[in-house]
Amino acid sequence: MSKFKYIKTSLLLLTINIISLPSLSNSALSENPLLSWINIFFPASKPKPPIKPRKAGGRPLQGNLETTCMISPDAPEQPRVIWSTRPLFLWEGKVEKVALNKNIDTTLWSQEIKPGQNFANYTDELQPGETYYWVVFNENSQNQPSGNVRFQVMQAQQRQLINNELKALEEEYKGKGSEAIALKKTQYFVQKELWSDALQQAYSVEKPSADLRKIREEIPRKLCNFDNS
Repeated sequence: MSKFKYIKTSLLLLTINIISLPSLSNSALSENPLLSWINIFFPASKPKPPIKPRKAGGRPLQGNLETTCMISPDAPEQPRVIWSTRPLFLWEGKVEKVALNKNIDTTLWSQEIKPGQNFANYTDELQPGETYYWVVFNENSQNQPSGNVRFQVMQAQQRQLINNELKALEEEYKGKGSEAIALKKTQYFVQKELWSDALQQAYSVEKPSADLRKIREEIPRKLCNFDNS
């Protein structure tokens, strides 16, 4: 084969290979193949995120004790500090209603829960620096709170620094799709150990991919150990 024919053949094969490659323009993984939902929430070196869910007990029903696992915001030794002023409430178990209290006796907001629903977003806006409680009511709790978790919204100055960095991130990933942006924000919040805000990003995507849908199913099960895995 002549040198000219060899080069021509090589170029043809290269062109065919490039054309046959899948398009990555809208993929969240195109720039970093290690950035994925499972690697963020369940990496091989860390089976679980450092989240401390709280078990909320209900009244016995037909000999069984109904329990709810309150995942986010969670309940470490000190109240969890979160960035979002419209937090995500995430749980596992049967819940009739969730509520947000300024203190144990003052309810600011509540929402009835549909069967099978396991998360809800606060729709108003909380005040930076303030402390709140989120409360769950089990299906058989007779309108008595089954459990509560105290958390604090981050101070305004610190929130603004994060706001600025998130805006820069959104600009960088503009045009790559809502899930790609949510994935990068999730990674950002995990690096800052803001796990409640990281979870909120994972549950903020309206049309999640199959991978993200599976992660949403796995997170409550694994964090609450309902199947002892």
